Amino acid sequence: MRETAYFDIKDMHCPDCKTKIEKAVFAMPGVKDVGVHLEGENGEVTYESHLTGIL
Repeated sequence: MRETAYFDIKDMHCPDCKTKIEKAVFAMPGVKDVGVHLEGENGEVTYESHLTGIL
């Protein structure tokens, strides 16, 4: 089952920070989509709950 989790992300200062976070999270098993918003310092992750979870 797909689920979406929302997170606050602090101390992002540039587009490179955003890209690094998206690449690292997207590489995790079961992650289907990642969106990180630099201006809002937040993001969301859509994932397959039977493959991974929120820690």
